[in-house]
Amino acid sequence: MTAAQTMRSMEQEPAPILLRYNATGLKGRRLRLLSDLPTSDAGIPQDILIGQTEVICLDDTPSVLHNLRVQRLDSDAAAIVCVDQLAVAPAPGRAARNECHRQGFRFDPLRTDG
Repeated sequence: MTAAQTMRSMEQEPAPILLRYNATGLKGRRLRLLSDLPTSDAGIPQDILIGQTEVICLDDTPSVLHNLRVQRLDSDAAAIVCVDQLAVAPAPGRAARNECHRQGFRFDPLRTDG
C-alpha cells in the first residue's frame, strides 16, 4: 500500500469515539472493541468476543463498575466489557450511503438486523 492509499483509507474511516464512564443512550448502538481480548472491570476475559471487532450495546449506560453488557453481531451471545475497551463505531462513509441508496435501501448506521 502506498502512502497515498494509506492517507485515503485514513480519510474514509473516521476514528472511533471513545466512551466516557457516564455516557448515556448507548442501548442498541454499534460499538467497536478496542482490545483483542476484551475483559470485564475485574480482568475476566470474555472469550466469546475473541475475533470480534464490533458489538451491539445492551445497556443504556455503564454500570457502577464501568461495565457494559454487549452482544455479538452474529449471535445472541452476550458478554460484559469494561467501558475503556469500547468506542462508538464510526458511521460508514459516503460510499456506503451511496451504495444503499443505489440499491433502494434507506441508510441507517444504527440498524442491527443484517
